[in-house]
Amino acid sequence: MHGEYVPLADLENTLKALDEYEGFYAYGEGGGSLYHRILVLVSTPAGARVPWTYRYVPDAEGCPEVTGGSWRSWRTR
Repeated sequence: MHGEYVPLADLENTLKALDEYEGFYAYGEGGGSLYHRILVLVSTPAGARVPWTYRYVPDAEGCPEVTGGSWRSWRTR
């Protein structure tokens, strides 16, 4: 998997805006969220970090596969 690590100056307000954009309302089955916000361990040139990321909740069957693991490369092909 590939991704982008972006340090945030205003984590609380940025997460509120991202939660709305990504459709994250609450954890659990009854929350109705399209994505869940989770912490992941990533490697960066500056070392290991543990940022928030969004994981798709519904079954991904029928969704296009991001070949190569890089969404940025995949979307521009």
